[in-house]
Amino acid sequence: MADLSIDASRYTRAPRISAATGLSLGNQLIQNMPAAPLESIASAAARIARRVSLLSEAFGGGPDTGARPHQVDPRIDRAWGSVEKRLRAADGLSEEVDRADRERAVVLYAKFFADGLSFLTLEYMVEHAESEKRMAWIVGEVEADLIRLVGANYITNLRAAHAAYGQALGITAPRDADEAKLAAPLRALSDAIANYSLQVVGWYSNLDETAPDYATSVAAVRKALAPIDKFRDGRGGTEGGAAGV
Repeated sequence: MADLSIDASRYTRAPRISAATGLSLGNQLIQNMPAAPLESIASAAARIARRVSLLSEAFGGGPDTGARPHQVDPRIDRAWGSVEKRLRAADGLSEEVDRADRERAVVLYAKFFADGLSFLTLEYMVEHAESEKRMAWIVGEVEADLIRLVGANYITNLRAAHAAYGQALGITAPRDADEAKLAAPLRALSDAIANYSLQVVGWYSNLDETAPDYATSVAAVRKALAPIDKFRDGRGGTEGGAAGV
């Protein structure tokens, strides 16, 4: 029998977010809202939508300023595609002469491209979230190894493409963004996400296990909370996100 239990403790507080990841997470939660939701859930989702809008405005830009998502999407696709191709090619290094680099390339490829490039075919906001998650890993030792195995120019190009993609979607702050100006709307969005999670978990807690549609309702709850699960799992299960491999 399928396990229909949900660990409510995972959703007692919102995950730690930045402005960019928070906007992406907020939009995904709205998109995953259950069909015909309870009034409390619909109201909580509407609050997320309002606070996503306020935080986006605090960035001083949005999809209507500058390039459109469909114009920059091919650029981010090419940038990630180039990195994937170079890293995959490193797997062909000599096992004797370049054994360490070859083994490192295999590890990094598994981390960044466990499902190949399928994340580049997702809806714009979800694709950005997947790209953002991977960009957060490119620090420290991982960054140094990618520069050696892939090439500094490819990593520089990737960062530029990711930034342009985020700006086209209205979820990346301009370089001169005032962090103090973003603090209040970011905190408000975090509170709205936490409230929404509690409303969905509350719905789950009140479901009748004997009802014929119980399994369907549990599936809807899981779908509604999936963006939070994916966000946390993508950060290695930690709220600071260990980037190393």
